[in-house]
Amino acid sequence: MALFFNSHRAKLDKKGRVSFPAEFRAALEEDIGDPTHKDYRAFYLRPHHLYDCCEGLSPKKLHSLAERLNQLDDYSEEAERLRETLFGDTARIVYDAEGRFSMPQNLIADAKIGESLVFTARGDTFHVWDEQAFEQRRAGQRQQGRTDRLTVPGERRAP
Repeated sequence: MALFFNSHRAKLDKKGRVSFPAEFRAALEEDIGDPTHKDYRAFYLRPHHLYDCCEGLSPKKLHSLAERLNQLDDYSEEAERLRETLFGDTARIVYDAEGRFSMPQNLIADAKIGESLVFTARGDTFHVWDEQAFEQRRAGQRQQGRTDRLTVPGERRAP
């Protein structure tokens, strides 16, 4: 599954086009491998259900989420809410050879994105934020992480 790293600033032009970061393109293209595959140069973008941003997912990540949702009862309220939230406004995005794509207007509006935006990595997903909102959030998250003394769960190192 594609892994994304780093943050990248970009500008949205008047027609809603933006350049997708080369580092993110490389991760997606390596994940698919075959340039003739239908998902080569493709990813999915959806309004984030918790924050004023968009969430980007590789085709493999989206299919992984769908498989996990298939473990729920088909018509349970939980399954219905999750499916609508995760898939209802998800757009399949295909970028050109230079990495440009048109960002859907509904996603621009939902994420309150202005002219300047930031693509920021989240490991196997990424977010797209309005630049000012991202800077405010990042400052708050870093401070909260220091206050909470966040650590990564797992093996403990020897003293």
